[in-house]
Amino acid sequence: MNRLNLLLLTLLNCYLLSAQENKSENDFTTFNYNYQLGKTYKYIKTTNRSTDKSYSYISIQPVDTTTKGETLYEFSLDSCGYYVSERRITTQKEELEKGKIRFLMNKQGSNIETNLLNQNDNQYLLKSDDSDDERLFELPKNPVRIGQTWNTNKRDEFGKYRRKFKKLGNVFVGIENKNGRECYRIDFSGSSADITKSGDYTQTDNGTIKGSFWLDKERKIIIAVESEVSIQSSIAKHPGFNGNAPIKASSYNTSTELIE
Repeated sequence: MNRLNLLLLTLLNCYLLSAQENKSENDFTTFNYNYQLGKTYKYIKTTNRSTDKSYSYISIQPVDTTTKGETLYEFSLDSCGYYVSERRITTQKEELEKGKIRFLMNKQGSNIETNLLNQNDNQYLLKSDDSDDERLFELPKNPVRIGQTWNTNKRDEFGKYRRKFKKLGNVFVGIENKNGRECYRIDFSGSSADITKSGDYTQTDNGTIKGSFWLDKERKIIIAVESEVSIQSSIAKHPGFNGNAPIKASSYNTSTELIE
């Protein structure tokens, strides 16, 4: 083989390699969840604040499906507690018998319906921490490429007394290893509003949220979530008062991981 042919062959190989890399980056990916009916998925969630650290062991189980392809998930709080300094305080098991809540979601994680079991005494709401990272994040409805963005609204109802709203911008970062699994990584950031009601008093804590979650490429389940919430202002409403409530800017970060 003469030098010219060798040069042409080398250039061709370089072109094919570059084309393959570009194709991989430009491929569209279709996202969906695929939690298996009847199987229980266990997670540990840890939330760190400046004053304490709390933890929750959570089980997620798909219990039924609809003719539209929607899945009914049951979330149960198996164990929880918190640390103050070096002291660990654990919630008693009998206190968590009513620690369950159900969500009807489609394959992309859009919340169709929430069922607060034992609404007036729901230990899932009373005992779990402020974050809600174990809830499924909404995936894009259409196929996306690496680097592509989309917007979602995350709404969580906590019965008559509490609601949370998040407006999130999301980006498909790419494929990477997380906790020994090949995963799709999605970053998110946006605004957060936490509304608490007690009688005729309403308080709204406004802030920002940012983080990432990793979706198992093969199994289509969440492997991990990492997020940080910053509370920047609080607005109080009461028949005798309507304005800013005294509050210090604060933040907390949460880590949720699949432990099977």
